[in-house]
Amino acid sequence: MKQLCRLRYEQEKAKHEIDYLKQQISIYQACSAFEHESISIASRLNDRQSCVETIQQARNQMVNDFLDNTNQQKQHTERQFQLEVKHLWTMEKNLSSSRKLTTTTMQHIVDKCLQNISEHVSCLYKFKSQQLKVKHINLHNYPLRFI
Repeated sequence: MKQLCRLRYEQEKAKHEIDYLKQQISIYQACSAFEHESISIASRLNDRQSCVETIQQARNQMVNDFLDNTNQQKQHTERQFQLEVKHLWTMEKNLSSSRKLTTTTMQHIVDKCLQNISEHVSCLYKFKSQQLKVKHINLHNYPLRFI
């Protein structure tokens, strides 16, 4: 049961992490206009446009790779969770009738526990998402100015 709960936590965390990363990327792209302004000033001063473009491409590739890795992790945790559920119920079927936990009440308790874990992780990522928006608004209202 502990393993099942841990896997549910990891599964939910991976699912929400992808959404959070996508939100970070969209905010990053919205803020990039300000960044491009400072980069363009620097590139005019230093005539290093190709270097700046290479850095931007590398950064974009790193973000895409990180997002792909997170998607793979999500799929892996989903598979592990499903395997653990199958294992739990297979073990349950093989127990003697006096030791079996297969009752509607027990199934309800397991489902409720897993639901609580899902709600907990969802709440955490909702908070993280709100904090990210606040940080973006504050950055947008009080941008740094480069000379």
